[in-house]
Amino acid sequence: QFENGIGMMRYFLTDFNRKKRFLKSKKLKKRIAIITGVSAYSILKDKVIGYLKKEMGFKIDVYRVENNFWGPKVTVSGLLTGGDILSCLKQINNKYDLVILPPNCLNGDDLFLDDISLSELESKAGVPIKIGSYSMVDTIRESIN
Repeated sequence: QFENGIGMMRYFLTDFNRKKRFLKSKKLKKRIAIITGVSAYSILKDKVIGYLKKEMGFKIDVYRVENNFWGPKVTVSGLLTGGDILSCLKQINNKYDLVILPPNCLNGDDLFLDDISLSELESKAGVPIKIGSYSMVDTIRESIN
């Protein structure tokens, strides 16, 4: 159930709710964009990013990436391509200091399904890109400075 997205999201939210207290004393200086697929977007926006903005005062936003490569019925972040992510990043036009991607959209060689490399995407986007973990709190803590 973890890999189909349902278990993954449940774990993600449970982990966030258990660990979010560790962010109370943190100050986020960077403006961060979180990239995700259509399926996870509303949950992330409402349950996680909303909290981080309202309660923590973080400059953080979430963007959903439409899957043009595989088609609109494919909505999971694990099947996002570098090209589709790049299209999204061009639309938000460099107003962030850091972009965080889901951990499941790259293979072990740091390639997306369309064979674009992470370094190539970062170069074309013109913004530092970090691969997040399945823990938003850990990802934010690693990105604070």
